[in-house]
Amino acid sequence: MIKNYEGRLEYSGLLSEARFGLGGVYEEKDELDKAIELYTLSLNDYPNPEVVRLKINAVKKRKRE
Repeated sequence: MIKNYEGRLEYSGLLSEARFGLGGVYEEKDELDKAIELYTLSLNDYPNPEVVRLKINAVKKRKRE
């Protein structure tokens, strides 16, 4: 049971990092709404959530410009 739970946590962390990376791809393509969506999805499980918050704020600022 513990191994199953640990596997889920590892998967969750990898999924979060993948979403963060994909958010960066959409940001580079100027698809800012999609980038914000993916960054937001990665927020809870990303190893450093403050980095994600900074990224979201930067993209929102860029979107307003």
